[in-house]
Amino acid sequence: AQPAFSFMRRLLPVRALSLACHREFSTFPRDAGATYLVGGNLAHVVGPKTPELKQDTVWGVFERAASDYGSHDALRVCEGAKIKVHWSYSELQRNAIALANGLHLRGLRKGDRLGVWLPNCSEWLLLQLATAKLGIILVNINPAYRLLEMEYALNLVECRALVMTLTLA
Repeated sequence: AQPAFSFMRRLLPVRALSLACHREFSTFPRDAGATYLVGGNLAHVVGPKTPELKQDTVWGVFERAASDYGSHDALRVCEGAKIKVHWSYSELQRNAIALANGLHLRGLRKGDRLGVWLPNCSEWLLLQLATAKLGIILVNINPAYRLLEMEYALNLVECRALVMTLTLA
């Protein structure tokens, strides 16, 4: 199914779409401390927003969670009735730091792109956290891609390295 927005965009001229969006915007609940500017085809908010937006990184948020909830369950992966992976926040943090160190030793640095050709698995979460710690850009590649599609995706975004399972190789 196509998203409604792109469907509407094809049917309505841009001006009609922006008017429809403006009417929708005017029905949103208003923040008493904010000034709303509406001009032309644009609408945006200037001033305080509630709740206050925090400037933080994915790794920063995760570190706080690991500090606050270290012994609590962070991840549980089951196969049938058997638990395959069971990590607390502290264990997940340790594993992510170890993986980040490994990526760094392999020459990956902040701003590099790392291709990830994995199905849904616990290793993907570790990679997400490890790349967030190092400032590496994680590039998800659809595991359903064939070799030519994957090669095109890797070249398009200029990945320095690729992580994949042996089952996809």
